[in-house]
Amino acid sequence: MSFTLRRCFARSALHIAGARDALARETRWRQVLGGAAARARSSWKRAPSTEVMEASCGSAVLAAVLLPSIGWWYLSRRPSPMPLPMPQALQASGAQVHSALQRTPDIGPRGSGLVVVAPVEEGEALLRVPQSAVLSGKMAQQVLGVDLEPDLALVALLAEARARAEEGQDIIGLKEYLLSLPRHFHGLPWVFDDEEAASELRGTALQPCLQLLQAKEDENRQVLQARLGERLATAWSAERFRWAKAVVMTRAGIHEVSEEPEPSVAIVPLIDFANCAEVPSAFCRLHKGFIELVTRQALKAGDEVTISYGEQSQEQQLFTFGFFLESSPVEIMTPLAMTVPTEVTTAVELRNVLLRLLFLERQNAEGSMADLPPFAMLRARSSGLDLSELYGVATLQELPENQLRQVADEVRKTSRLALPPPSSESLKRLKALLQEWHAELSVEASSSRSGEKPVFLRAQLGVAEEVKVTGVAEMLYFLWGCGYRKRCVELVEQALKQLTEKVPAIDPV
Repeated sequence: MSFTLRRCFARSALHIAGARDALARETRWRQVLGGAAARARSSWKRAPSTEVMEASCGSAVLAAVLLPSIGWWYLSRRPSPMPLPMPQALQASGAQVHSALQRTPDIGPRGSGLVVVAPVEEGEALLRVPQSAVLSGKMAQQVLGVDLEPDLALVALLAEARARAEEGQDIIGLKEYLLSLPRHFHGLPWVFDDEEAASELRGTALQPCLQLLQAKEDENRQVLQARLGERLATAWSAERFRWAKAVVMTRAGIHEVSEEPEPSVAIVPLIDFANCAEVPSAFCRLHKGFIELVTRQALKAGDEVTISYGEQSQEQQLFTFGFFLESSPVEIMTPLAMTVPTEVTTAVELRNVLLRLLFLERQNAEGSMADLPPFAMLRARSSGLDLSELYGVATLQELPENQLRQVADEVRKTSRLALPPPSSESLKRLKALLQEWHAELSVEASSSRSGEKPVFLRAQLGVAEEVKVTGVAEMLYFLWGCGYRKRCVELVEQALKQLTEKVPAIDPV
């Protein structure tokens, strides 16, 4: 039976029970894991390439002395792969790790990963984790003994268990695993402070996404406080809350869990260390009650074990993981809201219905970005830039009522939304919007001090002061300003050029 691991946008946040219930929770957790398959036990980086050094003084003796010392110093400082943590709860449930599989240190933007330290054949199972050991929302509800939204319970469990692990306690039997999770998530928008978000996300769709997500998580914390009161231990900590939410966002996927009737957002311990790659070297499958990490090809010592995180655009990957693959679809959310502008007073309800139909035609309209008022997408295709959704929104916002009713009648007959070409007036308004957006995106991230949020956000999100960012944000500017925001600017410039070519009467930029 095939099994697809697909990491996705996480939706909620955190809660937890108090210290006095630790023993009871540990017992419940072990009971949950106890139903797994029978216990089963089984059984990087490449050596650095040699660098040629030439002695400027020509002293062969000096080189013979220095080169070995420098090589030893380099190798001693270079992090080496390490065995995967195998907590007692996973051991008891029957989890298995291949003898050649190890974990890389948590360094650089990619973080920790998986490598093989010896050759393995194609089709070998490198990891086997029983379904009962998956960290799901329902399991978290059982351990906490409270009826919360599943995602909220999962974040709560992670926050509390990690805090206890740092104090030397092991309330769910996963202390070694929890302590091996990253402490920081550099580049992930969710952990940006206000200064970093105002600078790095200026003018992009990720800015409203982050603001709405943060607002929702604030509500979730209030729910926890109201529901659990003094039982809470770590839910009062904003830092713990943010860390646990980041873990779920970056490491959770859609999994089939035996106790649950349908797939749910969950984390598979140890398998979640695998990084994403354009051409992955492994895949996940569900086999005889275990989730297995299986090689797609033969691997030699030092090869990284990677998987696919699923089909997502670069913008979605940035928001969820803090990175994007160059091979992922290039789709960006524009300032053109798929709703009726306030100045439109005719057939408002009908326009909104048709705009909603246009939005529903979009594939993958899910996750945290789907919580936003829908915005039209600008897409890059192999055949050129795709402005069809922008044209469709502009047309529905401008069409006279009689033409709108004709479109609606056609939808009833054919179940297909067919729109006439946009008028010159709607294209002019569209171009003016894109020009204003281009100006916002073109502001250098490291010097943004306008004191205003992007124009298309003001009506919905208000105005807040932007502050100069230094330090970590300079690094983020390299990752973001030179990547995602630059890509947005390029696409808008192409769109403006295409608009001018489509209607010559529109003046060029």
